[in-house]
Amino acid sequence: IRRPPRSTQGVSSAASDVYKRQLKKVHMGMEEHTATIMVIHRMNKNNEILTLVQLFSSSFPVGSFAYSHGMESAIDDGLITNANDLEQWLSCLLTQGGAWSDAAFLNIAFDVESSNVHYINSFAKAFASSNERLKETELQGHAYCEAVNSIWDLNLKKLCYPVAVARSANALNLSIELTTIMYLNAFVVNMCNVAMRLVPLGQTDGQQVQTSLKQKVLMVFGGIIGQALMTDVQLFFALHCWTIFTVLLDTRGD
Repeated sequence: IRRPPRSTQGVSSAASDVYKRQLKKVHMGMEEHTATIMVIHRMNKNNEILTLVQLFSSSFPVGSFAYSHGMESAIDDGLITNANDLEQWLSCLLTQGGAWSDAAFLNIAFDVESSNVHYINSFAKAFASSNERLKETELQGHAYCEAVNSIWDLNLKKLCYPVAVARSANALNLSIELTTIMYLNAFVVNMCNVAMRLVPLGQTDGQQVQTSLKQKVLMVFGGIIGQALMTDVQLFFALHCWTIFTVLLDTRGD
């Protein structure tokens, strides 16, 4: 006697329901895992921001209030008399002057081999356009190294300011993008404070200049980030040629 074939429709339906429930649990677990990762990422990013705000705060002991990056002489010579003059002066420093070269060296020194740090530091100091500017970057850098060594138990040697910032940012696992942007913004803020004291400019004028230069800061970072990709040979050749060029300009000026 042949038995009638057994219907599999009910079994298939039950298996399908089980599969769907398991799949839903997997999706929920993945969503929870993704949300946890996003929260951790945000917390890490927030910690980076707070650390950088601390590093570039006017209360951080690097003596930034004592330096004007040559602006005091420019004000005495009548080159900066209002907010428009200040904005143009700072825009030039960001795109062609000391702020640009500092930010470039910050990017280059960020993840360079430890054995090359002294080499990069020497070239960064060579870009100081005057004896006063050299003292500024050296003394601020040395003070910065002492502070971060004490606060975060690092072991930085005496470096000029942008190289010291780069090495500390690397040691503290800070974003090179955020570090560079915050460094340039802190430079603009400090220079505006100098101008507000010495021109003098009103506080609102100083804040308006800072606001106007935000996009310039971001643009400069976008152009500088590629400098970190230069090879050692390219770096040596470019900096050597630039150093010779600046020496020739200084000699011609004399």
